[in-house]
Order: sequence, then C-alpha cells, then structure tokens
Amino acid sequence: MTLPPLTPELVLAPALAAVALAALGLGLACRRLARRLAAAERALEAARADVAALCAAAAGTDRRLAALERAQRRLDERQDRIELSHAGERAYDHAIRLVRNGADAERLVRECGLTPGEARLVLMLHGERTAPADGPRAAAGA
Repeated sequence: MTLPPLTPELVLAPALAAVALAALGLGLACRRLARRLAAAERALEAARADVAALCAAAAGTDRRLAALERAQRRLDERQDRIELSHAGERAYDHAIRLVRNGADAERLVRECGLTPGEARLVLMLHGERTAPADGPRAAAGA
C-alpha cells in the first residue's frame, strides 16, 4: 500500500483543525473569565456602596455624638451654676439662722464663709430688731 502524496491541504487541515479547537477553547475560556470579571465588578460596586453607606452613617453618628457632647457640657455647666447658687443660698440661710440665734459678724465670717460686708448686711437685715424707746410708738403712746 502506498501513501498518497502529501499535499498542502492534507498537511494544513489537521493544523487548522487544531488551531480552530484551540481558538474555540480560548473563546470559551474568555467568556468564562468575562462572566467572572463582571461578577467581581458587581461585587466590588456593592462593596463600594456598602462602604459609602457606612461612611455616611459614621459621619451622622459623629455629628450626633458631637451634639450630645455639647449638650452634656451645657448641662454640666448649668448643674455647676445651680449647685453654686444653692451653696450660696445654704450659706446665707445658715447665716440667717445664726443671726436669729444671736451670732455676731465674726462668727458669720468664720462659719459661713461670708465677707465682713455680707456678714454686716445679714446682721442688719435679720438681726434682732428693737424699737427705740423714744421712737414713733413712744410718741403715739404719750
């Protein structure tokens, strides 16, 4: 049996078939890769959207936290002012009680922390009031 002579068509046909199969395989692989790439891009875009939403939420939380801190500072200052005013009231209330029990200005300064001027004023306002003997009542009774 003799082999047919080699012609260019007989030599190129298997090579072209191999190239065609390789091209088909590459085409399928490219399509699979394109689908995977598209899925990865969708996942990346979803992750970006999630990060953007988290950043917006964090910024909102930061603003709310800053507002709460400002409100807390205002409340602390207000409470301090109230406590200071009540502390002063308590000192004056105590001083008035002491004056009504006969305390002098030195005792008010020492025990209540009043200045000498404040102590004299509390004594004048809340000290024992005695009517002068020759005042208006004496004149009315005569």
